[in-house]
Amino acid sequence: MSDEIARDLAARFQPRIRAAIFVGGSALVALVLASSVLTRRAGGMGPAQRQVLALGVLGIVAGLIPAVPRAIAKVLARAATRPVRGADPVTPSRRWQLAGAVALALAFRLVMAGVYWPSNQIAMGMALWDAEMARNLLQGRGWVLNWDHVMTMDRAIVARGAMVDPQDFLPVDDSRPGALAPFAQFAHTPGYSLWLATSFALGRGQRFIYSQWMQAALDALACLCIFGIGRRLWSSLAGVIGAFAYALSPAHAYLVVQTVAAATDSFWAILVAYGAVRAWDAHQHGESVVTGVVCVTVGSAAGAAMNSFSFVLPAVLAGWTALAGVVWKPARALVPYFVAAQVAVVALLLPWALRKRPARIHAPDGLAVRLGNARQRAESVGPRDRRQRHRVLELGARELSESVHPGGA
Repeated sequence: MSDEIARDLAARFQPRIRAAIFVGGSALVALVLASSVLTRRAGGMGPAQRQVLALGVLGIVAGLIPAVPRAIAKVLARAATRPVRGADPVTPSRRWQLAGAVALALAFRLVMAGVYWPSNQIAMGMALWDAEMARNLLQGRGWVLNWDHVMTMDRAIVARGAMVDPQDFLPVDDSRPGALAPFAQFAHTPGYSLWLATSFALGRGQRFIYSQWMQAALDALACLCIFGIGRRLWSSLAGVIGAFAYALSPAHAYLVVQTVAAATDSFWAILVAYGAVRAWDAHQHGESVVTGVVCVTVGSAAGAAMNSFSFVLPAVLAGWTALAGVVWKPARALVPYFVAAQVAVVALLLPWALRKRPARIHAPDGLAVRLGNARQRAESVGPRDRRQRHRVLELGARELSESVHPGGA
């Protein structure tokens, strides 16, 4: 009887899946081509654009071949008709498959790290601030930075049009009185500077590639969480398929090789999702939910320490679970656990938040006007004269840097 139901569901799913694959692939191709035309990027499409374009083309081809949506429909139909039971046992063959997914994810991300350095990086000042604080953390000075050193690296990025390594700008003159001071412009999280300090110590040099390797390894481990989610919601086969899909995801590989605090966001968010699914599955089978709640807490706290992204994820989970509890009452039992996880995250990060209150910036009268005029002058420059635009904006930034008291107050 269940086989007949599965076949009926597969027949109903197939045309929808085929249309979704074809339309999704066409949308990806259209978006990549449109972005390429609108941005007019010198040198053609970037690596991520080419990968997404290839993925879109594969989607179009898969949508045109009936066997692909038919196979997907059969898998979904079997999962939909499967009786509720505990998670599948992890067989030795599944372990080898999972190890292969993790190894593939790591290799793909390491290759991407080489392809994307240094010209295809998201060049942001915050990475330089964190790297400079990492240098001083390694020297036992705490979260302080030498602003002149940061501006030297910033000017080099503007001149080269590519990211730079702090190692290439050593040694740094910290002897001037007041050269080292806390970052006063706004409150910042401690995670990425600690992460960079760890990578610099392990690599014995202040190069971002060491951080990228660590980020690639961490993100590859997310395949384990994806497997755990699929195994508990559907089957171990679904978990393995999900792990391989994540291993080859261009979007996640692109993010994880960037020198920004957000590079680890994917892993922490997936860890939170895994914790939620594990807690739900354990609750359904009358088992302890502690492991799942710990995963939610650790993922949220670590992600928030990096760049505040996941600070309220436990509260979001509690809200959605409470909403689900309106329809299915057993779900309400998990709400207190997720609320407790949110309280734990706040308790873990509160000491740092109290220590690093935003500082006030003291700027002379008329500075905002001068900076606004500098921006207007930059916008008046032709869009192709990139270097001149950078020089105008750098002049405004230098005015701000020289006018702000390095210690704040």
